[in-house]
Amino acid sequence: CHEEETDGATKDATTTNDNHTATNISPTTTTTTTTTTPSRPKRQAAKRAEDSFAPTMAAQDALLRAEQPTKKKSKPSPTATRRQKPPPRPKFPTHTTGRRLQDGATVVAPRRRKPKQQQSLSSSISKSEEQKDPSVAFLETLHSRSRGGTLLRAGYKQAVANAYEKNRAVARCASIPRGIVALHVEEEEEDISTTISTTRRQLLHVEFRKGVQGRGTYTEEVDYLPRDVVQQVITSIHPVHAEALRPENLALLSPRVFWSIVYHARDDNDDHHGTQQEQQQQQQQQQ
Repeated sequence: CHEEETDGATKDATTTNDNHTATNISPTTTTTTTTTTPSRPKRQAAKRAEDSFAPTMAAQDALLRAEQPTKKKSKPSPTATRRQKPPPRPKFPTHTTGRRLQDGATVVAPRRRKPKQQQSLSSSISKSEEQKDPSVAFLETLHSRSRGGTLLRAGYKQAVANAYEKNRAVARCASIPRGIVALHVEEEEEDISTTISTTRRQLLHVEFRKGVQGRGTYTEEVDYLPRDVVQQVITSIHPVHAEALRPENLALLSPRVFWSIVYHARDDNDDHHGTQQEQQQQQQQQQ
């Protein structure tokens, strides 16, 4: 019995020792687990971040889908066959029927066509000639509606008008003194819109021969300038530009000054001839 008690005591001691060892081991295991657990909170934070990104990513996808067109334009495939244009209909039939004079039989006469080589050769020759000839390009530009054509036409129109005025000025100078058919002053009543009264305007009516320009006469009506006005014009122009007072330049630049000078000079000549005739008559009476 005593041995059985000792055996039981030893067994209890061993069990207690085992429990102590178990209790000693368990803290060590807890320490090891505490050393490995810090990685778990990181994974949970990443998961939470992914969960928070999900609505923003869904919103971005919805925005991209809304910006894209609902229907895509159908692009023609490169291999798709296109419709070919139908060949142009000939204006005249290729074959015509007729009757032979000898026996009256109906004969089909084929239509004559020039060979393509000759057509291309003639067209190439004509094109090359047009390219070499500058007058063709000039005429095309002159008749075109482009800005260059408009400026070119305006320039030529102005040149023609200037040439016409120069020819008229030459005819004015050439008509002095024997080419003048009529030269007299006319009064014309002019209405003024601001007032009821009317003013009288003096016009110089001139008719002179064309001379070298052809047969017939030119007729002009210019403003009449009195003698004192003509003198003021001459005295103001002469110191600055004396060349403008030449007859050919004056006839081109200011026809009214030109004809007013001619009119007053004619009156002076008539007065001079009148005084000469009176002097001659007086001398004859004295004799």
